[in-house]
Amino acid sequence: MIHKNIIEIRVLVLLFCLSPVGLTLAATKDKPVYFALTQQQWSVPRTAESVLAMPAVHKVVNSLLDKKGYALRIRYPGGEVGILWASELKGWLVSLGLASGYIELQPGGLNVQEIELSINKILY
Repeated sequence: MIHKNIIEIRVLVLLFCLSPVGLTLAATKDKPVYFALTQQQWSVPRTAESVLAMPAVHKVVNSLLDKKGYALRIRYPGGEVGILWASELKGWLVSLGLASGYIELQPGGLNVQEIELSINKILY
């Protein structure tokens, strides 16, 4: 039963990402693309649908699901609250289909009320 629910969520995510409503952003000329996720946006009860509806998360998932050679950096404010927030976000992103090996958590965000998400070209 749980396996069926996971498949249904992934199909829902894929359909949403492929829909005309989905926003696709491309990193151009290998420059990182940045998005901000605020505490206010994150403070809603979290479900797959509500997390994917957050503008920054939606754009990141859309951008990375169909790209090879790019990774996501989650830059969070330091401290226990920051690492918990970033870790929970990473867990949601993995459940939405992003590979955990391509998600890096980095402390040092300057704004304690937001997490910075950046899509970066992987340099080999």
